[in-house]
Amino acid sequence: MELVSIILPVYNGEKYLNECIDSILVSTYQNLEIILIDDGSTDRSGPICDEYAEKDSRIKVIHQENKGLISARNCGLSISNGAYIAFVDADDLVSPVFFEEMVLAMETEHADFVACEYRHNKEDVVPYIAPNERNNVSVQTFDEYLAILTCAPSIREVTWTGPYVWNKLYRKENIKEQFNKECLMCEDLRFNYDYLSSCAKMTVLPFGLYFYRIHDESITGRYRKRKTNVRNGIANAMLWAYIACNSQVADPSLKEYLEARAAYTAHGALWRVYASGAETEHSEFAKEAHSLICSHCSKLLHDKKTYNIKVRSAIWLCCHIFPLWKHAARLSAKCNIFM
Repeated sequence: MELVSIILPVYNGEKYLNECIDSILVSTYQNLEIILIDDGSTDRSGPICDEYAEKDSRIKVIHQENKGLISARNCGLSISNGAYIAFVDADDLVSPVFFEEMVLAMETEHADFVACEYRHNKEDVVPYIAPNERNNVSVQTFDEYLAILTCAPSIREVTWTGPYVWNKLYRKENIKEQFNKECLMCEDLRFNYDYLSSCAKMTVLPFGLYFYRIHDESITGRYRKRKTNVRNGIANAMLWAYIACNSQVADPSLKEYLEARAAYTAHGALWRVYASGAETEHSEFAKEAHSLICSHCSKLLHDKKTYNIKVRSAIWLCCHIFPLWKHAARLSAKCNIFM
């Protein structure tokens, strides 16, 4: 039975931390190394971590100055001892069979990368999977890996796992790159994209084994509060452009989707640049982003299932009446409207 190292960054998470750790401790798979990274918490998160470490020898606690999620995860990776690596967020929960099923899939399918679906309601999380109900999906091509990670249209009816790291299981020996510090708010996608180079087979469990809690103080909630963060938006746009340009995919429809997604993300970042009045500071990005959006405008406008009428209208305006689009972006800042 291989050791699974669970990396769990903690920052002011006292409200949900006990529930999160308890969900891990009752796992049916018990060979766990639970690494709690207290990232400079100012509430009772640190003492709570220490209390759990005193009661369970599988728990290790690292206290560090506040350096952010990326630093905390990289710290956990550096000291982990498990053959397999998993990530959990401090305000989420895992199914009792999460680790057992993920490891089982990894070993029986001889996979390098295992993912499961996630749910936003606790009651929808699966507590048990009967042997005759297991209908895992295994893929072995780069196109399929990328389609799953980027939620491409071709894969949405099969499964929905997203680019996140917390509903995945990794082989530690295959992790060649840690989390990229330049990829703020898109570090999960970059980490997974880098991992694909070491992946010969990926298996997906089409069951909701992870509860992803969304609330105002979650990582996602804090991002929503900071939607005007221009640098984060630019970093996200540059990553999607990098993936669209550098991924050697064979499927033309996937290539079109990636290009459209890159243009869509560039549009969101460009909107923030003009809404914040930072077009002079980021003039080079603004020029490249506008060119990218115009180059793939038709792909976005025709994908009505992925992009709503509001987005498509704004993108059309950006490509055809740019001065009016810039005025709308600047005006949006006063009305607290984000694209």
